Amino acid sequence: MKIGIDASRANQKNKTGTEWYSYNLIQELKKIIPENVKVVLYSKEPLENGLGILPQNWESKILNWPPKFLWTQIRLSLEMLKLWNRPKLLFIPAHTVPIFHPPKTILVAHDIGFEKMKELYGDKEIGYQSNILKSFLKFLVKLVTFGQYGTSELDYHRWAMKHGLREASKIITVSDFSKKEICEHYNIDPKNISVVYNGFSSNEYFP
Repeated sequence: MKIGIDASRANQKNKTGTEWYSYNLIQELKKIIPENVKVVLYSKEPLENGLGILPQNWESKILNWPPKFLWTQIRLSLEMLKLWNRPKLLFIPAHTVPIFHPPKTILVAHDIGFEKMKELYGDKEIGYQSNILKSFLKFLVKLVTFGQYGTSELDYHRWAMKHGLREASKIITVSDFSKKEICEHYNIDPKNISVVYNGFSSNEYFP
């Protein structure tokens, strides 16, 4: 069996909560996934800070993508279109599901803070700095989403979560509270979401 993991967030230099979650989870999975299971870590750049130290049955695949945005939706999607070489299962621990993906795709939906505290996300836009290219991207996004979304970070988070929840074959979240909020806001059947609580290092945190 071949498992693919989106390691792009785990490989970021400046990590926040979900990036650290992804990083530490991948490091622990290296210890428990059997040797007869092949694992591929997909990333934008070479793996750093220990991520690149891989068991024999693991490999790193760098998917180059010059633009600084939409790597998941375009570049990772293109990789998933290679039916002869794509993983049997794709695991997304800290971001969103690519447009094209295997039937078995697992998403970790951490929370919907962007819906509850919109003011923290502001109107900052993703994409190019050039006004012409920025306008073109905004037009393209509105066209593809039938006018529902723009190119702000808030819109991207909203679209990514809605798309991921709809497309994933299995959804994981990190608390009963997050599960309740996700189910209520997106009208998701609670049976479709499993709660797996965050772990901790007993070497660093102990009585």
